[in-house]
Amino acid sequence: MKKGTLLRMSLNKNLNDSKRSISIPAQKQEILNSIKTKNEIPHKFAYLDMGADVWDAISKDPNYDLGKRELSTLKKLMRLVCAKMENERYNVLHIGPGNGVEIPIIVDGLGVHLIINYALTDISPELLKMARSYGNEHSKNLKFLSFIHDGIKLNISEIAENIRRKGSNKNLILLIANGAILSNSPVLTNVRRSMMPEDKLLITLESYSTDREKEILEQYKLPAIINLFAKCLSHIGIHDPVPEQFEFLYNRKDSMIEVYFLVEKWLKSHSTTNIQLNTPCPNKIKVFSSLRPTASELQKILTAQGFEILIFHHYMEEKCCGVLCGV
Repeated sequence: MKKGTLLRMSLNKNLNDSKRSISIPAQKQEILNSIKTKNEIPHKFAYLDMGADVWDAISKDPNYDLGKRELSTLKKLMRLVCAKMENERYNVLHIGPGNGVEIPIIVDGLGVHLIINYALTDISPELLKMARSYGNEHSKNLKFLSFIHDGIKLNISEIAENIRRKGSNKNLILLIANGAILSNSPVLTNVRRSMMPEDKLLITLESYSTDREKEILEQYKLPAIINLFAKCLSHIGIHDPVPEQFEFLYNRKDSMIEVYFLVEKWLKSHSTTNIQLNTPCPNKIKVFSSLRPTASELQKILTAQGFEILIFHHYMEEKCCGVLCGV
């Protein structure tokens, strides 16, 4: 199939329900526009329409080594963060909390008495529900707030100001193990604009090194993670992709892991599938990207965005960085 060939695909009618923050027509149009202009399905759509269950399965997969290393990094970083913050009281604003598995580490690290409100923001109502439930089970006396929010497209300043009015005038913003969110250039800009001088930003992120490139890419071929990429594709009527129908690359120019779905390979085994989408389809569609800089590159990225680095530690055993920033 040549690039630009008219491929007809049917968008999933269950893409979303009327209770969610983005309407079905708006979501359909965003996917169509993204395929047409960027040859991409935004990865955020993987977490809608039962995608939360797929992410939960990844988090609990015993073979998901990256997740284990990221949690270990967070535990070590919190010891340094607590010493730096000197028993000050904060609201916590947790962007993209997943199923909430990091919440107990944050709460135990800071101390529940130093958290006035714990706010969760995510595009997925189901993930928000999971995270809030996980948090309530661990800390029954802590007040959890939740906001359905597309952190990639929308400014988070209104939520940051909202939780200030409800609690402390200081926010601790979390972007933990969220390379996929950080791969979108507006995110750090929006976070920076939402911060007041008293606020802090905490980041954990796996680091890149040339000798580990193959290992870094291989971890994304885990069947549970392939299922997550498949959720993106299910919205345009593509089902049951296999690892061989994906391409895994490291984009050195942008310091990004990138995953592409190879349309032609899939079509060879699905020639009779009923596909209905009136838009030219590329030979490959990007379904995932994740920021993966070296430790020194991450420092440069944060400094260029106007952050003051208060703590920066590269955990060699975990192969991850932990950072605390101010403005």
